[in-house]
Amino acid sequence: MTNNVLEVNNLSKSFKGIPVLQDVSLKVQEGDIYGLLGKNGAGKSTTMKIILKLIKLDSGTIKLFDKYNIVETNHYLADIGSLIESPSFYPNLNAVENLKIIQRLANIPQFNIKKVLEIVGLQDVPKNKLVKNYSLGMKQRLGIALALLKFPKLIILDEPTNGLDPKGVKEIRQLIMSLPQKYGTTVLISSHILSEIEKMANRVAIINDGQIKYEGSIAELEQTSQLIIKTDNNRNAVSILKKHHYLVH
Repeated sequence: MTNNVLEVNNLSKSFKGIPVLQDVSLKVQEGDIYGLLGKNGAGKSTTMKIILKLIKLDSGTIKLFDKYNIVETNHYLADIGSLIESPSFYPNLNAVENLKIIQRLANIPQFNIKKVLEIVGLQDVPKNKLVKNYSLGMKQRLGIALALLKFPKLIILDEPTNGLDPKGVKEIRQLIMSLPQKYGTTVLISSHILSEIEKMANRVAIINDGQIKYEGSIAELEQTSQLIIKTDNNRNAVSILKKHHYLVH
């Protein structure tokens, strides 16, 4: 029997009376790399922040690990790692020093620092190299190391390949794909790029204007009907299709 790591039912959220999420429901199972796919502003980050209790939900339920209702407890957060938006570091410290701060605060074994640096490929970075001198790709790797430090059951990654060059995107993708099998970590990852999610995820939810338009396996998504249009004005065609909530790629 497959265990549910995350179950979201009829989640809704508004800001200043404007709906941002409307009856969002999704289910992430143990061992999934679950992609939350949608354009910028579709509701991906808001959903993730509500799961992490960074934003309060208006209505609906969220259950973690088949036992925790997030409205009733914070205990589930001990089993979640996350990278939301840009990772935050102390720029004048090195990678180990940044990780040590979290390790001590969370009472995590010190050995985990060495382990996560090996996982993300930063183990050979010179100790005198400060984080402020890291490339964007190195910072993203360190952000994932911070999220992995307690070896959580679930890791939530919000657009982790944003801004990276093709080589960096490939490296982060390969790292994420290794997490369930090697370390038993279920992954919830957001992106606005369909081709990236297709390469990583086994299951996906497509969100548009705060509503889930599709949820299921990547294989099922690929088998859905596609519409091929020939046009002499691609820009207008894309605009019209997006207006009517078609996924364009």
